[in-house]
Amino acid sequence: SKVFLLLKNFARLAMYSPKIISNAFVHKVYSRTLPSNLDPWVLSQLLYHDWATVAWAGVSTGRYDSSTFIRKIATRSAVIVTTKDLVVRADDQEHLFTLLQGDKKIFRIAGDHQSVYTSPAVFGPMLLEACIYACA
Repeated sequence: SKVFLLLKNFARLAMYSPKIISNAFVHKVYSRTLPSNLDPWVLSQLLYHDWATVAWAGVSTGRYDSSTFIRKIATRSAVIVTTKDLVVRADDQEHLFTLLQGDKKIFRIAGDHQSVYTSPAVFGPMLLEACIYACA
């Protein structure tokens, strides 16, 4: 996807540029996507990373393909789909859900890839419900 191509280019840039430049870029671009009411500690954890490492991890995640073995998973499963996700498209998330075997339940949140911390009041209870379902 375009997101992972951009991420790969950012990873290369972050790897070969001084850390202050990649941090400045992250602050300028990424911080705009974060809610203004984030706790200062959470904000610092999201903004101060080794961005080259984070970006390369994202690139590797984007290459990962579970479709070859996901049909073999035949256990009770719960999947949370972020329906407005621009990083991992919702239809891709839902497709992987359809490949799972056994008892399964899908949970949908009308949020993006960052919903875990941009919508904790919605995401948290849904995550708990999904965990309870999967472990029952």
